[in-house]
Order: sequence, then structure tokens, then C-alpha cells
Amino acid sequence: PITPWELSGTTLFKGRAPRLRKLILSQVLIPWSLIPRGQLTHLTIGLFHEPSNADVPPHSDLNQLIDLLINCPGLESLVLGCCLPSQLSLFPHGQTIHLPRLSLLCLAGSSSRITNLFKMLKLPSSAKLHFHCVSENITTHNDHLLLPVVSAHFQSPAPVEFKALKVTLNRMDRSLDVTALTSHPTS
Repeated sequence: PITPWELSGTTLFKGRAPRLRKLILSQVLIPWSLIPRGQLTHLTIGLFHEPSNADVPPHSDLNQLIDLLINCPGLESLVLGCCLPSQLSLFPHGQTIHLPRLSLLCLAGSSSRITNLFKMLKLPSSAKLHFHCVSENITTHNDHLLLPVVSAHFQSPAPVEFKALKVTLNRMDRSLDVTALTSHPTS
């Protein structure tokens, strides 16, 4: 099989995509370094399931994802489905990533990866959150660690009013869905 980096070399679009605003990749696994930076406002990458380490492209690591997010401060929508780096399972990174314009954050994948990435993000409290967490280990039950992180996200000096907060545990597929939508009350 042909790999994405064999098709594109070291950059997508030969590095000529400075005004690209929206990028949607479905069922395509590429290194984070190939994604154009700068003007992106919407980034969607979706896989059906998290890849095994053998399927992960070379240099597709956490530092490249952090670099991508830091260099796309204008992101308004970020949807990452089952494509988060495996390093996120191990420990929360000390980096804080500011995404001041983000209005939608959707993450799907293992609970620890989602929780640790969300700990690194600084978002407006008005951002809509949707997480689909799959338990990595049914015996440890660490999936509940996401809920305090979501709660802490909404602890801000400005009053926040929930429009919706939904938490669903599905024991059959060992998943947890969390959706939070807020608004700032009118004065």
C-alpha cells in the first residue's frame, strides 16, 4: 500500500496552502507535520478506530500535534476522531495551548488521550464540547477523570449558564459520552 507521505512528500499541497481555512480528512492517517498551519479555522480528522502503533506514520507524535495547534490560533472548530497520539495516554504534557476562537471541540478515542489533551487546552468557556471516550482498561475505570477536568474548564470568573450537559455511560462498548454546551447569561 502507498503511504500518505509517499504521495505528498514532506508537505501537503507542496507547501502552497497558506490560505486554506478548512481541512477535513476522513480515514486518512497522515503525520501532523503535513497539515498546513496558519489560516486554518476548521480542522476535522476522523478515523473509525485508533490505529495500532504499527499503523502510525513516522514522526506522528505529540510534539507535532502541539506545534500544529499552537500555530493555528484562529481555529474555530476542532474535531479529532480516534487520531490522537499514543503519548497522550502516558501523562499530561505541561504545555498550555490557547485557542481563543474555538467554538466547537469534538474528540473521540481513548479516555486518557482525550483527558490529557483537554487538560492542555485553554478554550473559551462558551465552546461546545463533545467527547466520546473509550475505556482502555475495564479494570481501572479511569474514565471518570474526564468529568473533573470538564468541570474545571467551566470554573471562570465570568458566570456561565449551561444550556445542556449530558453524560452517558455505555457499558456494552465501554464508552463514555460527554456533551457540554453553555452560554454567558445576558445582563
